Amino acid sequence: MIDYAEALATRPPDSTADVQADGGGFKVILRPQGCARWLVVGFLLLWLSFWLVGESFALGALLANSGVDLLAHLPFGIDSASGSAGGAKIPVIAFLQVWLTFWTLAGVAALATALRRGWGREEFTFFPGGWMYQHGIGSWGRPHRLLPGELKAIRFVPVRGLIAETTGKKLRLASLGTPEDQRWLRKLILDAAELPVSEEAPISNWPSRPKSEAPPGEPPRGWVATRLPDFVLSLQQTGLTRLKLAGGLALFAAFWNGIVSVFVVAKLHGKFPGGWFMWLFLTPFIGVGAMLIFGVFWYLLVREEWRAGRNWLEVRRRFLSWEGRRSFTNAGLRIAAPDRSTGTQTYTLSVIEGETTKTLQTGRGPLLAALGELLAAETGWELQYDANP
Repeated sequence: MIDYAEALATRPPDSTADVQADGGGFKVILRPQGCARWLVVGFLLLWLSFWLVGESFALGALLANSGVDLLAHLPFGIDSASGSAGGAKIPVIAFLQVWLTFWTLAGVAALATALRRGWGREEFTFFPGGWMYQHGIGSWGRPHRLLPGELKAIRFVPVRGLIAETTGKKLRLASLGTPEDQRWLRKLILDAAELPVSEEAPISNWPSRPKSEAPPGEPPRGWVATRLPDFVLSLQQTGLTRLKLAGGLALFAAFWNGIVSVFVVAKLHGKFPGGWFMWLFLTPFIGVGAMLIFGVFWYLLVREEWRAGRNWLEVRRRFLSWEGRRSFTNAGLRIAAPDRSTGTQTYTLSVIEGETTKTLQTGRGPLLAALGELLAAETGWELQYDANP
């Protein structure tokens, strides 16, 4: 096992890691680096100030609509003397309950991110016979220890940090410090775990390569392939598929804008105090609602078509009488697996031409495998699979 003196001697030049003696072993502590992180922390703290205003007003409005008069200006037409409301009382309460749930979760996530970006701490303790790690804020955190033989491999992934493969799962060991610190730490952990310290051990094939959901040469469900007179293959989503996507987005847009409209109408009728500050608070939510409505019309009115031939792919978009085209030659295709370390479950199909990468479609792995294999067969391009840790 590497001891304290050897750890200090092998630490990279200009390292930001803090190495401390600890009994018969030592500790390595990584912290956030770079002044730019304070811009992110400042933005999140500013956003949280708006979040607190929204949380207070929404909670007060919910209690007021439930008959608890906490606000001097009761919104939504509640009679403060009788504690009764109009016929819209139940829908308003339901809206506020759901909105508060998601709003509260968003605030907690933003606060956790701000604390970690500003005052996060990753501590690794090495001692005779093993090691353990602790992630936290400042001195707060819960230590974790892997059992002997549980750690299988560690991989350094740029931007993401150190990704460990254990028995049955993967976890992110380190994301703070500098890349040089993380590579150095990887060697310390491998030595403490009695694993070979050589080139980066490959992560196993995870997630597995998706299998096509369609027979060779055929499009997946929800897509239609047409052979044009010039032997070019035309591939596009069916009208029913686009209608389903638009319908699902329309339901979410109605839900979102319904919640926001409650606050907008209340403000227009003078039910909310705050003046321009409240309008400033509502503006981002109104903007998101407008983008959702735009997305609905995009699915309904914009038609995207892929035309594929030998060593050639063209992406066409039509909106009423307007049409835009982009062609690719001497390119390749790639399917990127979900980045499970960040929780996403979406695969991505892209075309790569030189230094340019264009995302064609995102979605389920079997769907994109079918689309990718069909395009690869038509264009003659290589279809690559990237497994993100």
